[in-house]
Amino acid sequence: MNKRRFIDFDAMFKEKERQPILAKIKGQEFLFPAQMPAVVMLKIQRMEESGVDSTAEVSYEQTVTLYTDLIGVDNFQKLLDLGVSVNELNDVLEGVMSAYMEDIAGVAKEEAKKPEAADETTQTATATKVAELRL
Repeated sequence: MNKRRFIDFDAMFKEKERQPILAKIKGQEFLFPAQMPAVVMLKIQRMEESGVDSTAEVSYEQTVTLYTDLIGVDNFQKLLDLGVSVNELNDVLEGVMSAYMEDIAGVAKEEAKKPEAADETTQTATATKVAELRL
């Protein structure tokens, strides 16, 4: 009889848990997700497959959806309520994405040290694509 294999992902995730990103913008503190939400990466890949790249026009709906998926609906609305400019909003996106990319690169380095290392190239490339999409 085969014995079932058990993987405790909860314990693994807890071990790899990251702290949320704390940012100060126009005198207000924001907490952004500790890691890039998977939905962001998947939407970027879907956009790329449909022909959208860093030089293509991105619709208003796609842009707002990416921002809200990336930093949360409440954070996005709070930024708008504070009167941030388009450039400031882009700076926030770039700063958050930079933090995510540093984290992904750090994880990739640690994973590369392990003999069973997975290829992190796709995740890193996707994070770069998110940073390239601007308003």
